[in-house]
Amino acid sequence: MGNENELYTLLKQLGVRLRKLRQGRDEKLSTVHYETGLSIGIISEIENGKHPQLRMEVLSVLAAHYGLSLTELLNFNDDPSI
Repeated sequence: MGNENELYTLLKQLGVRLRKLRQGRDEKLSTVHYETGLSIGIISEIENGKHPQLRMEVLSVLAAHYGLSLTELLNFNDDPSI
């Protein structure tokens, strides 16, 4: 049960971070969709922390879109607001 809670928390933090990155660039979900090839539904689910079967390939595409490495995307320590 504890691992599920940790996973849920990490997914929520990742979603908050991705939404902030997108909004900081004044992008709409449709822009990220067109530039990454990911569906709007998947992007929205990830931003809302509701995509428990998230693949590393998807995270890599999103990280590249925002000009980050995968390590940078997943490093929550550099964003104290999360």
